[in-house]
Amino acid sequence: MSAWFSQRLQEIEEQKVSDICERGNLVVEHAKKLGWTEEFQLSPDAVEVLKQDDAVRKACTKNLTKKALKNLEATINEVLEGVQIERLSTTVDALLRKRLPLLKEISQECRKTLSPAHATPSTRQLFELPSVRDLILNTPDTVEMNIAHIQPVVHDFATLVGEWRAQMDKNLIDLIKEGYGPGRVVDKDTILDLASTTFICSTGCSGGTEPIGYPRALSHACMRKPYGSRKAGKLLTPLEHAEGTTLRNVLDEGGWNYFGSLTFSPELSAMLGDIVELSGLKRDTTTRAEMDAANPIFECLTCHKGSKGRAVMSWWSTMKHWHKGHEAHPKMKLRVIENPKEAELLRRELTVQQEKDAASTISSVCAGCHLEESSVNLKTHWKKVHGKTAVDGDILPQIDSGYSCENYYAWPPRDDDEHALIPGTEIWGDQSADSVDDGAAFLEFVTAFFRSEVELSSTSIAAQFLPAPIDTASESFLFDDQ
Repeated sequence: MSAWFSQRLQEIEEQKVSDICERGNLVVEHAKKLGWTEEFQLSPDAVEVLKQDDAVRKACTKNLTKKALKNLEATINEVLEGVQIERLSTTVDALLRKRLPLLKEISQECRKTLSPAHATPSTRQLFELPSVRDLILNTPDTVEMNIAHIQPVVHDFATLVGEWRAQMDKNLIDLIKEGYGPGRVVDKDTILDLASTTFICSTGCSGGTEPIGYPRALSHACMRKPYGSRKAGKLLTPLEHAEGTTLRNVLDEGGWNYFGSLTFSPELSAMLGDIVELSGLKRDTTTRAEMDAANPIFECLTCHKGSKGRAVMSWWSTMKHWHKGHEAHPKMKLRVIENPKEAELLRRELTVQQEKDAASTISSVCAGCHLEESSVNLKTHWKKVHGKTAVDGDILPQIDSGYSCENYYAWPPRDDDEHALIPGTEIWGDQSADSVDDGAAFLEFVTAFFRSEVELSSTSIAAQFLPAPIDTASESFLFDDQ
Protein backbone atom coordinates (compact mmCIF):
# COMPACT_ATOMS: atom_id res chain seq x y z
CA MET A 1 0.00 0.00 0.00
CA SER A 2 1.45 3.36 -1.11
CA ALA A 3 2.04 6.21 1.31
CA TRP A 4 -0.42 8.33 -0.66
CA PHE A 5 -3.17 5.71 -0.36
CA SER A 6 -2.59 5.29 3.38
CA GLN A 7 -2.70 9.04 3.83
CA ARG A 8 -5.93 9.22 1.87
CA LEU A 9 -7.59 6.53 3.99
CA GLN A 10 -6.56 8.37 7.13
CA GLU A 11 -8.02 11.62 5.78
CA ILE A 12 -11.30 9.88 4.93
CA GLU A 13 -11.49 8.37 8.42
CA GLU A 14 -10.73 11.71 10.05
CA GLN A 15 -13.45 13.33 7.94
CA LYS A 16 -15.94 10.71 9.11
CA VAL A 17 -15.03 11.41 12.73
CA SER A 18 -15.33 15.14 12.10
CA ASP A 19 -18.72 14.72 10.42
CA ILE A 20 -20.00 12.60 13.32
CA CYS A 21 -18.76 15.22 15.79
CA GLU A 22 -20.46 18.04 13.88
CA ARG A 23 -23.68 16.10 13.66
CA GLY A 24 -23.35 15.42 17.38
CA ASN A 25 -23.21 19.17 17.90
CA LEU A 26 -26.50 19.43 16.02
CA VAL A 27 -27.98 16.88 18.44
CA VAL A 28 -26.73 18.99 21.37
CA GLU A 29 -28.33 22.12 19.90
CA HIS A 30 -31.58 20.22 19.40
CA ALA A 31 -31.40 19.07 23.04
CA LYS A 32 -31.15 22.71 24.12
CA LYS A 33 -34.36 23.42 22.24
CA LEU A 34 -35.94 20.62 24.27
CA GLY A 35 -35.06 22.44 27.50
CA TRP A 36 -31.70 20.93 28.48
CA THR A 37 -29.57 24.12 28.32
CA GLU A 38 -29.29 24.42 32.11
CA GLU A 39 -28.22 20.80 32.47
CA PHE A 40 -25.38 21.35 29.98
CA GLN A 41 -24.26 24.28 32.13
CA LEU A 42 -24.49 22.34 35.40
CA SER A 43 -23.04 19.04 34.16
CA PRO A 44 -19.68 19.49 32.38
CA ASP A 45 -19.82 15.94 31.01
CA ALA A 46 -23.37 16.15 29.66
CA VAL A 47 -22.34 17.10 26.11
CA GLU A 48 -19.92 14.21 25.69
CA VAL A 49 -22.25 11.71 27.38
CA LEU A 50 -24.98 12.62 24.91
CA LYS A 51 -22.70 12.60 21.86
CA GLN A 52 -21.17 9.24 22.83
CA ASP A 53 -24.50 7.51 23.32
CA ASP A 54 -24.72 4.50 20.98
CA ALA A 55 -28.05 5.52 19.44
CA VAL A 56 -26.86 9.10 18.91
CA ARG A 57 -23.55 8.00 17.34
CA LYS A 58 -25.35 5.62 15.02
CA ALA A 59 -27.73 8.39 13.92
CA CYS A 60 -24.78 10.72 13.36
CA THR A 61 -23.18 8.41 10.79
CA LYS A 62 -25.78 9.77 8.36
CA ASN A 63 -27.05 13.22 7.53
CA LEU A 64 -29.36 14.46 10.28
CA THR A 65 -32.70 15.51 8.90
CA LYS A 66 -35.45 17.14 10.95
CA LYS A 67 -37.18 13.77 11.05
CA ALA A 68 -34.01 12.07 12.30
CA LEU A 69 -33.63 14.65 15.07
CA LYS A 70 -37.30 14.21 15.98
CA ASN A 71 -36.79 10.47 16.23
CA LEU A 72 -33.86 11.04 18.62
CA GLU A 73 -35.83 13.11 21.12
CA ALA A 74 -36.79 10.17 23.35
CA THR A 75 -33.14 9.07 23.46
CA ILE A 76 -31.96 12.63 24.17
CA ASN A 77 -34.38 12.97 27.08
CA GLU A 78 -33.50 9.56 28.50
CA VAL A 79 -29.74 10.17 28.34
CA LEU A 80 -29.89 13.65 29.83
CA GLU A 81 -32.36 12.61 32.54
CA GLY A 82 -29.78 10.02 33.53
CA VAL A 83 -27.09 12.71 33.61
CA GLN A 84 -29.32 14.95 35.70
CA ILE A 85 -30.18 12.18 38.16
CA GLU A 86 -26.51 11.28 38.55
CA ARG A 87 -25.59 14.93 39.19
CA LEU A 88 -28.39 15.42 41.69
CA SER A 89 -27.67 12.08 43.31
CA THR A 90 -24.06 13.04 43.88
CA THR A 91 -25.05 16.32 45.51
CA VAL A 92 -28.03 15.05 47.49
CA ASP A 93 -26.32 11.79 48.41
CA ALA A 94 -23.33 13.54 49.96
CA LEU A 95 -25.58 15.84 51.98
CA LEU A 96 -28.05 13.20 53.15
CA ARG A 97 -25.38 10.67 54.05
CA LYS A 98 -23.97 13.19 56.52
CA ARG A 99 -27.31 14.30 57.98
CA LEU A 100 -29.68 11.33 57.92
CA PRO A 101 -27.81 9.35 60.62
CA LEU A 102 -28.16 12.33 62.95
CA LEU A 103 -31.88 12.63 62.17
CA LYS A 104 -32.29 8.90 62.78
CA GLU A 105 -30.56 9.11 66.15
CA ILE A 106 -32.65 12.09 67.23
CA SER A 107 -35.92 10.57 66.02
CA GLN A 108 -35.25 7.34 67.92
CA GLU A 109 -34.72 9.31 71.12
CA CYS A 110 -37.82 11.41 70.50
CA ARG A 111 -39.97 8.30 70.08
CA LYS A 112 -39.00 7.20 73.57
CA THR A 113 -40.79 10.25 74.95
CA LEU A 114 -44.06 8.79 73.66
CA SER A 115 -45.75 5.52 74.53
CA PRO A 116 -44.85 2.62 72.19
CA ALA A 117 -48.59 1.95 72.11
CA HIS A 118 -48.90 4.95 69.76
CA ALA A 119 -47.86 4.89 66.10
CA THR A 120 -44.97 7.20 65.22
CA PRO A 121 -43.24 8.01 61.92
CA SER A 122 -40.11 6.17 60.82
CA THR A 123 -37.00 8.23 60.13
CA ARG A 124 -37.81 8.40 56.43
CA GLN A 125 -41.41 9.39 57.08
CA LEU A 126 -40.19 12.08 59.48
CA PHE A 127 -37.77 13.38 56.84
CA GLU A 128 -40.56 13.56 54.26
CA LEU A 129 -42.55 16.04 56.35
CA PRO A 130 -42.05 19.42 54.62
CA SER A 131 -40.53 21.30 57.56
CA VAL A 132 -38.05 18.51 58.35
CA ARG A 133 -37.08 18.03 54.72
CA ASP A 134 -36.50 21.76 54.38
CA LEU A 135 -34.30 21.77 57.49
CA ILE A 136 -32.16 18.85 56.31
CA LEU A 137 -31.78 19.83 52.65
CA ASN A 138 -31.75 23.62 52.78
CA THR A 139 -29.38 24.19 55.67
CA PRO A 140 -26.24 25.22 53.71
CA ASP A 141 -23.91 22.31 53.01
CA THR A 142 -21.08 24.40 54.50
CA VAL A 143 -22.75 23.96 57.91
CA GLU A 144 -21.66 20.93 59.90
CA MET A 145 -25.07 19.93 61.20
CA ASN A 146 -25.26 18.83 64.84
CA ILE A 147 -27.90 18.26 67.51
CA ALA A 148 -28.38 22.00 67.97
CA HIS A 149 -29.52 22.33 64.35
CA ILE A 150 -32.08 19.51 64.86
CA GLN A 151 -33.66 21.12 67.93
CA PRO A 152 -36.77 22.23 65.98
CA VAL A 153 -37.50 18.53 65.38
CA VAL A 154 -37.03 17.72 69.06
CA HIS A 155 -39.13 20.66 70.22
CA ASP A 156 -41.98 20.05 67.78
CA PHE A 157 -41.86 16.24 67.70
CA ALA A 158 -45.39 15.71 69.06
CA THR A 159 -46.75 18.19 66.50
CA LEU A 160 -44.81 16.47 63.71
CA VAL A 161 -46.25 13.12 64.76
CA GLY A 162 -49.73 14.64 64.54
CA GLU A 163 -48.96 15.99 61.06
CA TRP A 164 -47.69 12.59 59.95
CA ARG A 165 -50.69 10.83 61.48
CA ALA A 166 -53.11 13.07 59.60
CA GLN A 167 -51.37 12.32 56.31
CA MET A 168 -51.32 8.57 56.99
CA ASP A 169 -55.01 8.62 57.93
CA LYS A 170 -55.73 10.26 54.59
CA ASN A 171 -53.67 7.62 52.79
CA LEU A 172 -55.58 4.81 54.48
CA ILE A 173 -58.94 6.42 53.77
CA ASP A 174 -57.91 6.71 50.12
CA LEU A 175 -57.21 2.94 50.12
CA ILE A 176 -60.69 2.33 51.54
CA LYS A 177 -62.30 4.53 48.88
CA GLU A 178 -60.32 2.71 46.20
CA GLY A 179 -61.41 -0.66 47.60
CA TYR A 180 -65.09 0.23 47.74
CA GLY A 181 -65.15 2.09 44.45
CA PRO A 182 -67.11 5.25 43.58
CA GLY A 183 -70.48 3.82 44.57
CA ARG A 184 -69.78 3.84 48.31
CA VAL A 185 -69.81 6.96 50.51
CA VAL A 186 -67.07 6.78 53.15
CA ASP A 187 -67.30 8.79 56.37
CA LYS A 188 -63.69 9.84 56.82
CA ASP A 189 -64.31 10.83 60.44
CA THR A 190 -65.35 7.35 61.59
CA ILE A 191 -64.32 4.73 59.01
CA LEU A 192 -60.85 3.97 60.42
CA ASP A 193 -62.16 3.31 63.93
CA LEU A 194 -64.94 0.92 62.89
CA ALA A 195 -64.57 -2.67 64.03
CA SER A 196 -65.39 -3.82 60.50
CA THR A 197 -62.55 -1.89 58.81
CA THR A 198 -59.63 -4.13 57.90
CA PHE A 199 -56.68 -4.17 55.53
CA ILE A 200 -54.64 -7.00 54.04
CA CYS A 201 -50.88 -7.08 53.35
CA SER A 202 -49.99 -9.04 50.22
CA THR A 203 -46.23 -9.02 50.86
CA GLY A 204 -46.29 -12.41 52.54
CA CYS A 205 -45.44 -11.52 56.15
CA SER A 206 -48.30 -13.79 57.17
CA GLY A 207 -49.08 -15.44 53.87
CA GLY A 208 -51.59 -12.72 53.10
CA THR A 209 -53.98 -14.22 55.63
CA GLU A 210 -53.74 -11.87 58.59
CA PRO A 211 -56.12 -8.93 58.88
CA ILE A 212 -54.45 -5.63 59.72
CA GLY A 213 -56.56 -3.15 61.60
CA TYR A 214 -56.11 0.45 62.59
CA PRO A 215 -53.80 1.82 63.95
CA ARG A 216 -51.54 -1.16 63.14
CA ALA A 217 -51.83 -0.28 59.45
CA LEU A 218 -49.94 2.96 60.19
CA SER A 219 -46.86 1.09 61.39
CA HIS A 220 -46.88 -2.20 59.49
CA ALA A 221 -43.25 -2.97 58.64
CA CYS A 222 -43.94 -4.34 55.15
CA MET A 223 -45.13 -0.89 54.09
CA ARG A 224 -41.55 0.40 54.38
CA LYS A 225 -39.70 -2.34 52.51
CA PRO A 226 -36.96 -0.88 50.28
CA TYR A 227 -37.26 -3.31 47.36
CA GLY A 228 -40.04 -5.00 45.45
CA SER A 229 -42.21 -4.66 42.37
CA ARG A 230 -45.26 -2.57 41.72
CA LYS A 231 -47.66 -1.29 39.12
CA ALA A 232 -46.34 1.69 37.22
CA GLY A 233 -47.20 4.78 39.21
CA LYS A 234 -46.56 8.48 38.94
CA LEU A 235 -43.31 9.51 37.28
CA LEU A 236 -40.66 10.73 39.69
CA THR A 237 -38.81 13.98 39.22
CA PRO A 238 -35.01 13.62 39.02
CA LEU A 239 -34.72 15.11 42.51
CA GLU A 240 -37.32 12.68 43.92
CA HIS A 241 -35.46 9.85 42.23
CA ALA A 242 -32.13 10.97 43.70
CA GLU A 243 -33.55 11.48 47.19
CA GLY A 244 -35.38 8.16 47.10
CA THR A 245 -32.25 6.25 46.15
CA THR A 246 -30.22 7.72 49.00
CA LEU A 247 -33.02 7.36 51.56
CA ARG A 248 -33.40 3.73 50.60
CA ASN A 249 -29.65 3.04 50.75
CA VAL A 250 -28.93 4.93 53.98
CA LEU A 251 -32.08 4.07 55.95
CA ASP A 252 -32.88 0.72 54.30
CA GLU A 253 -36.43 1.95 53.89
CA GLY A 254 -38.76 2.55 50.99
CA GLY A 255 -41.60 5.02 50.65
CA TRP A 256 -44.79 4.11 52.55
CA ASN A 257 -46.78 1.46 50.66
CA TYR A 258 -44.78 2.27 47.53
CA PHE A 259 -45.40 -1.24 46.20
CA GLY A 260 -49.12 -1.18 46.96
CA SER A 261 -48.85 -4.16 49.31
CA LEU A 262 -51.46 -2.82 51.72
CA THR A 263 -54.99 -2.88 50.37
CA PHE A 264 -58.46 -2.51 51.82
CA SER A 265 -60.67 -5.58 51.65
CA PRO A 266 -64.42 -4.88 51.28
CA GLU A 267 -65.09 -8.63 51.44
CA LEU A 268 -63.36 -9.16 54.77
CA SER A 269 -64.83 -5.97 56.14
CA ALA A 270 -68.29 -7.28 55.26
CA MET A 271 -67.43 -10.49 57.07
CA LEU A 272 -66.32 -8.55 60.13
CA GLY A 273 -69.59 -6.66 59.97
CA ASP A 274 -71.37 -10.01 60.25
CA ILE A 275 -69.21 -10.86 63.27
CA VAL A 276 -70.13 -7.55 64.90
CA GLU A 277 -73.84 -8.18 64.33
CA LEU A 278 -73.56 -11.70 65.74
CA SER A 279 -72.25 -10.01 68.88
CA GLY A 280 -75.48 -8.01 69.11
CA LEU A 281 -73.94 -4.72 67.96
CA LYS A 282 -74.36 -2.55 64.85
CA ARG A 283 -71.89 -3.05 62.01
CA ASP A 284 -72.05 0.55 60.76
CA THR A 285 -71.31 2.27 64.07
CA THR A 286 -69.51 -0.15 66.41
CA THR A 287 -65.87 0.75 66.91
CA ARG A 288 -62.94 -1.56 67.37
CA ALA A 289 -62.53 -0.27 70.95
CA GLU A 290 -66.15 -1.17 71.71
CA MET A 291 -65.68 -4.69 70.36
CA ASP A 292 -62.48 -5.11 72.36
CA ALA A 293 -64.31 -3.94 75.48
CA ALA A 294 -67.18 -6.37 74.87
CA ASN A 295 -64.65 -9.11 74.00
CA PRO A 296 -67.17 -11.65 72.67
CA ILE A 297 -65.90 -15.21 72.33
CA PHE A 298 -66.84 -17.25 69.27
CA GLU A 299 -66.90 -20.95 68.58
CA CYS A 300 -66.56 -22.33 65.07
CA LEU A 301 -68.98 -25.24 65.09
CA THR A 302 -67.70 -26.39 61.70
CA CYS A 303 -64.23 -27.03 63.15
CA HIS A 304 -65.31 -29.00 66.22
CA LYS A 305 -63.08 -32.07 66.54
CA GLY A 306 -63.49 -34.97 68.89
CA SER A 307 -59.70 -35.36 69.04
CA LYS A 308 -58.98 -31.67 69.74
CA GLY A 309 -62.03 -30.05 71.25
CA ARG A 310 -64.07 -26.93 70.57
CA ALA A 311 -62.56 -24.31 68.20
CA VAL A 312 -62.87 -21.02 70.11
CA MET A 313 -61.46 -17.59 69.31
CA SER A 314 -61.72 -13.86 69.87
CA TRP A 315 -63.80 -11.71 67.51
CA TRP A 316 -60.72 -10.42 65.65
CA SER A 317 -59.26 -13.90 65.13
CA THR A 318 -62.30 -15.15 63.23
CA MET A 319 -61.00 -13.95 59.85
CA LYS A 320 -57.61 -15.61 60.06
CA HIS A 321 -59.28 -18.76 61.32
CA TRP A 322 -61.67 -18.65 58.37
CA HIS A 323 -58.84 -18.67 55.86
CA LYS A 324 -56.61 -21.14 57.67
CA GLY A 325 -59.32 -23.54 58.71
CA HIS A 326 -61.74 -23.36 55.81
CA GLU A 327 -59.81 -23.73 52.56
CA ALA A 328 -61.77 -26.91 51.91
CA HIS A 329 -65.03 -25.53 53.37
CA PRO A 330 -65.54 -21.82 52.56
CA LYS A 331 -68.45 -21.54 54.97
CA MET A 332 -67.95 -21.51 58.71
CA LYS A 333 -70.71 -21.92 61.23
CA LEU A 334 -70.21 -19.65 64.23
CA ARG A 335 -71.92 -19.13 67.54
CA VAL A 336 -71.32 -16.53 70.20
CA ILE A 337 -70.63 -17.97 73.64
CA GLU A 338 -73.56 -16.41 75.51
CA ASN A 339 -73.21 -18.17 78.86
CA PRO A 340 -71.29 -15.62 80.99
CA LYS A 341 -69.41 -18.23 83.03
CA GLU A 342 -68.40 -20.23 79.96
CA ALA A 343 -67.34 -17.07 78.10
CA GLU A 344 -65.23 -15.83 81.02
CA LEU A 345 -63.54 -19.21 81.39
CA LEU A 346 -62.66 -19.24 77.69
CA ARG A 347 -61.37 -15.66 77.88
CA ARG A 348 -58.97 -16.76 80.60
CA GLU A 349 -57.84 -19.76 78.54
CA LEU A 350 -57.22 -17.56 75.49
CA THR A 351 -55.36 -15.03 77.63
CA VAL A 352 -53.05 -17.75 78.94
CA GLN A 353 -52.37 -18.94 75.39
CA GLN A 354 -51.63 -15.38 74.25
CA GLU A 355 -49.22 -14.97 77.16
CA LYS A 356 -47.45 -18.17 76.10
CA ASP A 357 -47.20 -16.86 72.54
CA ALA A 358 -45.81 -13.52 73.76
CA ALA A 359 -43.19 -15.34 75.84
CA SER A 360 -41.85 -17.23 72.81
CA THR A 361 -42.01 -14.56 70.08
CA ILE A 362 -40.52 -11.09 69.68
CA SER A 363 -43.88 -9.36 69.82
CA SER A 364 -43.59 -7.18 72.94
CA VAL A 365 -41.94 -3.84 73.67
CA CYS A 366 -40.47 -2.19 76.74
CA ALA A 367 -42.51 0.88 77.68
CA GLY A 368 -39.41 2.45 79.21
CA CYS A 369 -36.87 2.29 76.37
CA HIS A 370 -38.85 0.73 73.47
CA LEU A 371 -36.69 -2.41 73.28
CA GLU A 372 -38.53 -5.06 71.25
CA GLU A 373 -38.26 -8.59 72.60
CA SER A 374 -40.27 -11.52 73.91
CA SER A 375 -42.20 -10.81 77.09
CA VAL A 376 -40.08 -13.22 79.12
CA ASN A 377 -36.83 -11.55 78.00
CA LEU A 378 -38.29 -8.13 78.74
CA LYS A 379 -39.01 -9.16 82.32
CA THR A 380 -35.30 -9.91 82.71
CA HIS A 381 -34.48 -6.69 80.87
CA TRP A 382 -36.51 -4.62 83.35
CA LYS A 383 -34.60 -6.07 86.29
CA LYS A 384 -31.15 -5.70 84.71
CA VAL A 385 -31.53 -2.38 82.88
CA HIS A 386 -34.28 -0.52 84.72
CA GLY A 387 -33.59 -1.96 88.17
CA LYS A 388 -37.13 -3.02 89.02
CA THR A 389 -39.62 -5.79 88.51
CA ALA A 390 -41.91 -5.13 85.56
CA VAL A 391 -45.50 -4.31 86.48
CA ASP A 392 -48.62 -3.80 84.38
CA GLY A 393 -47.92 -1.25 81.65
CA ASP A 394 -44.15 -1.83 81.60
CA ILE A 395 -44.36 -4.49 78.87
CA LEU A 396 -46.75 -3.83 76.00
CA PRO A 397 -47.64 -5.66 72.78
CA GLN A 398 -45.92 -4.18 69.74
CA ILE A 399 -48.28 -2.08 67.69
CA ASP A 400 -47.32 -4.13 64.61
CA SER A 401 -47.77 -7.51 66.27
CA GLY A 402 -50.43 -9.86 64.97
CA TYR A 403 -53.21 -11.70 66.76
CA SER A 404 -52.88 -15.27 67.86
CA CYS A 405 -55.16 -18.08 69.07
CA GLU A 406 -57.14 -18.30 65.84
CA ASN A 407 -56.97 -22.10 66.13
CA TYR A 408 -57.28 -22.65 69.87
CA TYR A 409 -59.25 -25.70 70.95
CA ALA A 410 -61.00 -25.84 74.31
CA TRP A 411 -61.49 -29.14 76.11
CA PRO A 412 -63.61 -31.19 76.35
CA PRO A 413 -65.30 -31.74 72.98
CA ARG A 414 -69.00 -32.50 72.71
CA ASP A 415 -70.63 -35.75 71.84
CA ASP A 416 -71.45 -35.83 68.10
CA ASP A 417 -75.20 -36.02 68.70
CA GLU A 418 -75.07 -33.16 71.19
CA HIS A 419 -72.92 -31.07 68.85
CA ALA A 420 -75.35 -31.52 65.96
CA LEU A 421 -78.04 -29.77 68.00
CA ILE A 422 -75.99 -26.65 68.73
CA PRO A 423 -77.36 -23.70 66.67
CA GLY A 424 -75.03 -21.37 64.81
CA THR A 425 -74.84 -18.86 61.98
CA GLU A 426 -73.11 -19.57 58.67
CA ILE A 427 -70.57 -16.93 57.71
CA TRP A 428 -68.97 -16.36 54.33
CA GLY A 429 -66.07 -14.10 53.50
CA ASP A 430 -68.18 -12.32 50.86
CA GLN A 431 -71.74 -11.03 51.07
CA SER A 432 -72.50 -12.33 47.57
CA ALA A 433 -71.35 -15.84 48.35
CA ASP A 434 -74.89 -17.14 48.93
CA SER A 435 -75.68 -16.48 45.28
CA VAL A 436 -72.75 -18.52 44.01
CA ASP A 437 -73.77 -21.94 42.77
CA ASP A 438 -70.28 -23.23 42.18
CA GLY A 439 -68.70 -23.52 45.64
CA ALA A 440 -65.42 -24.72 44.17
CA ALA A 441 -65.15 -21.58 42.04
CA PHE A 442 -65.77 -19.38 45.05
CA LEU A 443 -63.17 -21.29 47.05
CA GLU A 444 -60.70 -20.83 44.22
CA PHE A 445 -61.31 -17.07 44.25
CA VAL A 446 -61.08 -16.79 48.04
CA THR A 447 -57.76 -18.63 48.17
CA ALA A 448 -56.35 -16.59 45.31
CA PHE A 449 -57.56 -13.34 46.88
CA PHE A 450 -55.69 -14.00 50.10
CA ARG A 451 -52.55 -14.92 48.18
CA SER A 452 -52.87 -11.86 45.93
CA GLU A 453 -52.71 -14.08 42.86
CA VAL A 454 -56.16 -13.46 41.41
CA GLU A 455 -56.42 -11.55 38.12
CA LEU A 456 -59.15 -8.97 38.43
CA SER A 457 -60.44 -9.04 34.86
CA SER A 458 -63.99 -8.72 33.61
CA THR A 459 -64.10 -12.43 32.82
CA SER A 460 -62.47 -13.74 35.99
CA ILE A 461 -64.20 -15.33 38.94
CA ALA A 462 -63.30 -12.22 40.94
CA ALA A 463 -65.55 -10.07 38.77
CA GLN A 464 -68.54 -12.00 40.16
CA PHE A 465 -67.65 -11.09 43.73
CA LEU A 466 -66.03 -7.66 43.85
CA PRO A 467 -68.50 -4.79 44.29
CA ALA A 468 -66.76 -2.26 42.06
CA PRO A 469 -64.97 -2.32 38.69
CA ILE A 470 -61.22 -2.82 38.89
CA ASP A 471 -58.68 -1.10 36.68
CA THR A 472 -57.12 -3.93 34.68
CA ALA A 473 -54.28 -1.91 33.16
CA SER A 474 -51.22 -4.03 32.55
CA GLU A 475 -48.61 -4.04 35.27
CA SER A 476 -45.14 -2.65 34.76
CA PHE A 477 -42.84 -3.98 37.43
CA LEU A 478 -40.05 -1.74 38.63
CA PHE A 479 -37.32 -1.79 41.22
CA ASP A 480 -38.02 0.75 43.90
CA ASP A 481 -36.36 4.14 43.59
CA GLN A 482 -38.34 5.43 46.52
